[in-house]
Amino acid sequence: MKLSQDKAQQRSERWQNIAISACEQSGRNHIPIIHTPQSLESWTSHLSIDKKVVLHPQASVTMRELTYQKGESVVFAVGPEGGFSPEEMTLLARYQFSSIRLGPRVLRTETAGLAILSVAQQLWGDFTS
Repeated sequence: MKLSQDKAQQRSERWQNIAISACEQSGRNHIPIIHTPQSLESWTSHLSIDKKVVLHPQASVTMRELTYQKGESVVFAVGPEGGFSPEEMTLLARYQFSSIRLGPRVLRTETAGLAILSVAQQLWGDFTS
C-alpha cells in the first residue's frame, strides 16, 4: 500500500488511538506502539526479535510444532489478501522467519492475526516476562 507521508501519519495516529481504546476496554496496561507503515524489507531488516514467524497456507510446520521459551520475544507476519508473494517469502526466509500454517483453511487477513495470537496464547500462555 503506497501512502503519502501525511496520510501515513494520520493513519498511524488513528491506529494508535484505536490501540489505546482497545487497551482501556480490555484492562491492559501495556499499550502497543503503532509505527508508520514501511516496506517489508525495511521492517524485517530492523527487527531484533527472538522468534520470527510467518503464516503461509502451504507450510508443512504447524504452530504446535514450534518451541517457545518463556520470555522470548515473538513476531508474527500475516500477509495481505492473496498472501505474501514468492519474493516476499524469500525475503522473510532470508531474515530467519519460520513458515507455519494454522490448518487447512485460508483465513482473511483481518482475522488471521487474531487467530494466530489466540493459538499462541493457548499453547504458550501469556507473553509476560
